[in-house]
Amino acid sequence: MPATPVLTSLLIAAMMQVGPNPDPDSVTNAIPRSPREASAEPARPQPTVSIVPACPLGEGVEPAEVARIAQQRVQLSSGRDRIGAMQCLAMAEAELGAWDDAAAHFLAARDLAGEMPEWQARIGSQRGHALAEAGRIRDARSAFEAAIADAMLAGDAITAGQIAADQSIIEVGAGDMAAANRTLSAARERSPGEYRVWLLSATLARREGDLSTAQQFIETAATLNALDPEVGLEAGVIAALAGRYDAARASFRSVVAQPHAGAAAKTAQDYLDQLGQEEEEEAEGTAGNIGEDGAK
Repeated sequence: MPATPVLTSLLIAAMMQVGPNPDPDSVTNAIPRSPREASAEPARPQPTVSIVPACPLGEGVEPAEVARIAQQRVQLSSGRDRIGAMQCLAMAEAELGAWDDAAAHFLAARDLAGEMPEWQARIGSQRGHALAEAGRIRDARSAFEAAIADAMLAGDAITAGQIAADQSIIEVGAGDMAAANRTLSAARERSPGEYRVWLLSATLARREGDLSTAQQFIETAATLNALDPEVGLEAGVIAALAGRYDAARASFRSVVAQPHAGAAAKTAQDYLDQLGQEEEEEAEGTAGNIGEDGAK
């Protein structure tokens, strides 16, 4: 049974909400989960890329002053210190909204890190974001693709996947769904262990109406990271749009039950309330029909 118009409109309003497969028939089902089960799992390793922490942003210093300090450090330092200072200058300019200047200095920092592809990957990704904010989407795509290549050269497929995920979000924001599909398709082959690639692939497939493919992608995301509430939320959205309301409820409840789900938990509860309301209305309609049949 397809989703009703009211529920469909509510779910489509949150197209970028994303999440594990609650289908009880799926071997990848990982929800609902008990707190004991969740806490017993080892923490998912995070990429460790060290870039010189020489930037006072966030320490109560005005961004303009940070930029001035960073500019002095660029002129007076060398080696890794200079890379860090150049990156700091770019970050301060980004904070000020000077996106073109930030992109130029991120590029300069990346070039200074010539023999360190892991640094180049992270700084190049920052440049891609700055270019996107400046409205230079084509240049942003090139920056992200170079950053992905740097990450792969460094042997870091997870970071490559994270950068590709960011690139696809920007492509979707620019309305270029075909480019986003190509980016995510390549990322699924190159970075199969990065769950956000599969999560965003599921979201994009669902937005395009391909719920079967979306289900496959979200199941893979769930096997890689079932604890991200966005994974559970996306699984519930896919299930609801496919008319699998029991599965949708199980997924949304798993998100609500997570202690640190934040805004995702509120969204999941809103969906549960909507599903409950529609269930009541459907039951009332059935009862009314039965009464009418009996009267005849």
